Amino acid sequence: MSETTLQEQRQIQDGNLGYKQELKRVLTFKDILIFGIVFLNPIAPFALYGVINHKTGGHMALAYLIGMIAMIFTAYSYGKMAGAFPVAGSSYTYVERVINPKIGSITGWMMFLDYVLLPLQINIVAAIYANALIPSIPNWIWVIVFSVFIAVVNYLGIQATAKVDTIVAIFSFACLITFVAFAVHAVNGGAGTGTLFYSKAIYNSSTATFSCIVSGVGTAALSFLGFDAVTTLAEESVNPSKDIGRAAIMTCLIGGALFILQAYIGALVWPDYTTYPNVDSAFIFIIGKVGGQLLVVFCSVAFIVALIAGGVAAQAGAARLLYGMGRDNVIPKKIFAHLDPKHKTPIYNIIIMSIISIVGAWILSLETASDLVCFGAFIGFMLVNLSVLIHFYIKKRERTGIKFISNLVFPMLGFAICFYIWINMSKVSKIVGFTWMAIGIIYVMVKSSSSKNELQDT
Repeated sequence: MSETTLQEQRQIQDGNLGYKQELKRVLTFKDILIFGIVFLNPIAPFALYGVINHKTGGHMALAYLIGMIAMIFTAYSYGKMAGAFPVAGSSYTYVERVINPKIGSITGWMMFLDYVLLPLQINIVAAIYANALIPSIPNWIWVIVFSVFIAVVNYLGIQATAKVDTIVAIFSFACLITFVAFAVHAVNGGAGTGTLFYSKAIYNSSTATFSCIVSGVGTAALSFLGFDAVTTLAEESVNPSKDIGRAAIMTCLIGGALFILQAYIGALVWPDYTTYPNVDSAFIFIIGKVGGQLLVVFCSVAFIVALIAGGVAAQAGAARLLYGMGRDNVIPKKIFAHLDPKHKTPIYNIIIMSIISIVGAWILSLETASDLVCFGAFIGFMLVNLSVLIHFYIKKRERTGIKFISNLVFPMLGFAICFYIWINMSKVSKIVGFTWMAIGIIYVMVKSSSSKNELQDT
């Protein structure tokens, strides 16, 4: 299809959706896919390795495999909705258009916890690792440095973000390949299992229990948070109807494959998960075992860089979620729907989130921030799955043949899996999450009431 034809189709589509196209459509499928992979962080298991292995009784690779399959159903739902509504706003837009404007507003309010607090969470983790490498520089300085860098990259525009993502993706893959090469060499030399084919690294009947593996799947699924962020780039995609859905699913598949590989290789090097010197930093010991301190430093730097790039991607997604809500005047339009004249980026949103990242790092613990991110994310996931069912299966009556599976079975499976993970979250996350939801409901009701009064006065 020619560029002219694509442009004409996009103009018609944007007009049908009721929006004037203001963001720059410059992103290719490759750009969007790299954005999603960097958001996930290809070497995310470095941080969660010991925790998930202890939860699952040494079945981290299996937990990631199940988690990947589970999240693909939701990724498919995001892809379906992005094709139907290729505009910024992601889950907020889908629910607002398909289910109900008020429920859409509340969805956006809840996803605020995910998209806006995720950069904060990433900054906290990156600062912890940076401080471990250079103890003379305190965490709070690292938080400020990372926050400013992330804001500047996002201010320069989505093309600058895409370039940073590409560089970081290459660096992350270089780190992963180096680690795998050292690990394979060590195992072939007799370290760990002494063999590259070890079935107990996937499933060990002596330690496997259903409850342990399922609880680990919930934690492993958190590593996939971010695949949905590619849908926030719909208005900057050259061909959103085709590329966004593919990118969401491919992000899950590629991310899952990388996570499983790291979990499996780690189990070969260190088969007994009960003997980690420190559970929280277990993977650091595995890296040190195969490559010494030099490889530990290299991988730690790569992890920090990947985290910062994830922060760039997270903030970019959050800025566009707020832009979508601001454009619909769910939140103040003059602030949140404002675009920088030169770079066409939602500059006020970027500044607001940078302030939240800096101040929030002093107020919230990593555990609390993580709980809030997950609570908001999985509510959004559940409602997007329902949106597919309502839009395609009920409203459009696409029910025959394969569409029965794609429009009913897949979204229901996605909803059920997300609901199970969500309902089993910590008590603290539920208390704070439901409190935030209550505030959002009150805000939406007050906003709706004031809008009606304004109409009556005119």
